[in-house]
Amino acid sequence: MNLEPMSVDDFWRLINGTTEGGPDQQVQYKHLVDALSKLEDPKDILRFAIRFYPELWRSDTEEISAASDVMHGEVSDDLFTDFRLWIMSKGRQVYDAAIKEPDTLAALEDDRVEDPTFSFEVFIDAKSEAYKIVTGDDIDYEQIFACTPKTEIPERPKRGEGIDRSDASLKSRFPALWAKYTAWDLD
Repeated sequence: MNLEPMSVDDFWRLINGTTEGGPDQQVQYKHLVDALSKLEDPKDILRFAIRFYPELWRSDTEEISAASDVMHGEVSDDLFTDFRLWIMSKGRQVYDAAIKEPDTLAALEDDRVEDPTFSFEVFIDAKSEAYKIVTGDDIDYEQIFACTPKTEIPERPKRGEGIDRSDASLKSRFPALWAKYTAWDLD
């Protein structure tokens, strides 16, 4: 299989189209599965999958990790991925703004009705479910990763290195997040 990734604009158009149902993650997940299932060619779901990971990797930064720490404390690598999926599920404008300046996440409505961890773990599964609905087959992720342009696979940072994670530093770096999500005050 030799497929190109879906264009960035088409990828985000699909995700943005799922955000209109409000903060209900089950509804948004269903909307994404439905949108992917309705693509003309099943290969378009694979193209979406090829684009998905480089887009998710863009948020694998020390800045986003530190913002996550402010919002709900230090988390495992898996929960950090789920946090980044939650940001991605908010749409391109929120995602791009958060990557540029994570403190913008404080402007989001707190939608943690069922899950207090800013997490959307199953968001990553929508493409697999849609592909299974359309073809009856599972996505071959070895082929997906083989098709991912190597220029879009970043060197992964080691979490916890590079940013001072002291309370005073995080409060200074992320004043809006600090004010909204911490129950203590250093003053």
